[in-house]
Amino acid sequence: MVPDIKKILVPTDFSEGSRIAFEYAFSLAKKIGAGIDLVHICEHSPYIYAETQLAKPGDAPQSLQSYLEKETNLHMKNFMKHLPQENTVTVKDYVVYGNPYEEIVKMAIEKHFDLVVMGTHGRTGVAHLLLGSVAEKVVRYSESPVLTVRVPSQDPRDHYKGKHAGSPSGISTSFGTGGYMTSEPHKF
Repeated sequence: MVPDIKKILVPTDFSEGSRIAFEYAFSLAKKIGAGIDLVHICEHSPYIYAETQLAKPGDAPQSLQSYLEKETNLHMKNFMKHLPQENTVTVKDYVVYGNPYEEIVKMAIEKHFDLVVMGTHGRTGVAHLLLGSVAEKVVRYSESPVLTVRVPSQDPRDHYKGKHAGSPSGISTSFGTGGYMTSEPHKF
């Protein structure tokens, strides 16, 4: 049985990989008549208190939390400005606070998403060990199917070193086992 995909969740960290993943999701949504929810997760650092005050010369002090909210909303607006300007796909954007992979998995379950589409940086070795992979954890724990889109390497020699083994398109799919801030929906 082919699933009826009507709701697609696209997490973003505002990177090139996120933009490419969004383009895949947008193309798919356009073809099948689905809507997209774009979400950015702000992870709080355990080493910095949200109440910490920041001030630029000549500006009134503001809390770190307030500063991060303004900057995140600015990044989301800039990200949304560069999306396709077609009036065929409804896109809602959210900012959520917490651990990225946990919030993505939780949102996919609670809001009943049919598919999660996300970019992956393709880190290997020590970088992967130290930084982990949000996409890998979402694939592992999501109850919704997950489509991952790998960012193409900037080094053409990587192709010959086996770093593109597997899917030549950089796309892979996985079928899992089992307080939001939002703006108004956008039509593109």
